[in-house]
Amino acid sequence: MTFVGVEFTANEGLAIVSVNWLTLRKKEVFWPDSKKQSCYEKLLKNHTIPDEDSWQLYSIQRCFFNTGLVRSPIPEILGSSKARNLILGTPGSSKVRSPIPETSSGSLISGSSFSTPKINRTTLQSNDKLLSSIFYVREQNKLIISLLMQIVNKQSSENAHGILEEIPHLPINTEEDFIILENYLESDDNLKKLVNYLQKLGGKDAISKVNIILKKILTNELASRYNFFGKRPGKKPFSTLRLNDAITRAVLKESASTEKNVADVIIKM
Repeated sequence: MTFVGVEFTANEGLAIVSVNWLTLRKKEVFWPDSKKQSCYEKLLKNHTIPDEDSWQLYSIQRCFFNTGLVRSPIPEILGSSKARNLILGTPGSSKVRSPIPETSSGSLISGSSFSTPKINRTTLQSNDKLLSSIFYVREQNKLIISLLMQIVNKQSSENAHGILEEIPHLPINTEEDFIILENYLESDDNLKKLVNYLQKLGGKDAISKVNIILKKILTNELASRYNFFGKRPGKKPFSTLRLNDAITRAVLKESASTEKNVADVIIKM
């Protein structure tokens, strides 16, 4: 179950509440009809369902965070001792209690009496700066990840562009171009480059991967001239080609298939 940090409207303070206490639109929160701190803590920890007849309903300005932690959720979420200056209690009181230390008994709030929090503007601004910094760091992390992904995609695109400049235009449609491709693949380095390119073409399994690769590499007209073993009349063997090795390696890199599985798929194509 989740705890939620909320800010009441009209600068009436901050509090930790159970997610069960929030209304459906999270614009209001039910507050227990109790003046005892221990009672509040028990209701909070147990995520007690509000009694709408006796609990008061307060408007809230925003929700700061969500956490499933039971002990001192604010410092854990915000990662700073400043977070302990957040005030817990009934909204609207003129009494301020700060900071809030964590007790050895696991209490969320210290103090012998349950007071109503009121946070002054300076403390509220300080908390706003802290939260703004956290949100800023989070957005910066998103930006860094986005930039890294752009670099990776650019490198993949450049690698693909490089291989496509060295081989005939795809899909290959003539025997002459197919011979050029096979001669190109005689080099192990060139074979590896083509494998790296083919494995990025996609497909969820061996069948879809082989199908995507063959459509990318060969036209239907040229592919129809080949048979895997070349045993049918007028058919040439595909199994002896370097292209077959490239396709097999590319599929095996991106799936849990075996060479036999890949061969079976190509035979049926």
